[in-house]
Amino acid sequence: MDLSQAFKTQFLESFGVVLQDEDVASAVQSVLERSLAGDVVDRSTLEMLNEDLQSQVETLLSHLGIFQTTERRESCDLWQTVHFLCSSLEDLDNEIMPLLEAILEKKKVAKHLEMVACVLEWILSGEEGSTFVSPTHLLTDEEAAVAAEMLQICELDAEAKTDSVTCLWNNEASSKLASLYSSLYAFKILSE
Repeated sequence: MDLSQAFKTQFLESFGVVLQDEDVASAVQSVLERSLAGDVVDRSTLEMLNEDLQSQVETLLSHLGIFQTTERRESCDLWQTVHFLCSSLEDLDNEIMPLLEAILEKKKVAKHLEMVACVLEWILSGEEGSTFVSPTHLLTDEEAAVAAEMLQICELDAEAKTDSVTCLWNNEASSKLASLYSSLYAFKILSE
């Protein structure tokens, strides 16, 4: 996506509201579905949210050009990616949202995306009973601690080590890991 850096920064700052409340992701996803279908959406569709969240979501949607009645700006290119992201976030536990927000703020999305991709590949390989150790070059100690916490929320038995994360195999975690991967991937697209 060829968007100005100022626009991306402004948009990503306003996007934090989606990570604060599970109803926000659903509301944004619903508005985007209607907009993608060509429907005109007005601010009354957000009345289900509390006043503070409603204001923040309006700002986010305004950045996306949802409430513009004239020509839609460059931000329309983001609608499908943001819709995809909101859909992925719905499948994650609320406990993971502050961790995603911290990763986004620290601009460490690509590193965590690579690590989750490695874990998913390992789980999908079907090596039941095996142990995964993330590459040591991938994460700092602080990033490894955040990654281990995210993986634990996704139902993996994960432990942060010096510059790495160790996990025990659990096939049941693959669904949540796929949602986490999808969310990180969408964040990467939005932040590039």
